[in-house]
Amino acid sequence: MLKLVLFSCVLGLSLTATLKSGPKELCTFKSEYCDTRGTDYDVFILTDENMDDTEECSNQCFAEKDLAEPRKPCLGFTMRTVRGHSECQLLRAPCVKNKKDACIARGACLSGPPSVVDSLCSAHTLF
Repeated sequence: MLKLVLFSCVLGLSLTATLKSGPKELCTFKSEYCDTRGTDYDVFILTDENMDDTEECSNQCFAEKDLAEPRKPCLGFTMRTVRGHSECQLLRAPCVKNKKDACIARGACLSGPPSVVDSLCSAHTLF
């Protein structure tokens, strides 16, 4: 009887863990973005045809978040879409937030912190 109860508990825990894990959502800012005009950033060339552009940009920023001199770490990312072309901008300077650009309403720009874990997103503000 004890074995059955333990097995049920273990099975229940593993099913719960399986059900809670789902697709990863990216951490992005919803009503503002980091404007890169006049700031320090690098353009990362998007190359992975099988990955969403924003996810690829976010992953690259996360990979570069701890860079040491002479390179500067990625402090966040901005995705801009102009005439159907997406550009990934890796921020090397603190965010200059913009809440009024028309690109926000069009869904043509968005930014996020150097985090790939959505649970950390709520801890981030525009840096």
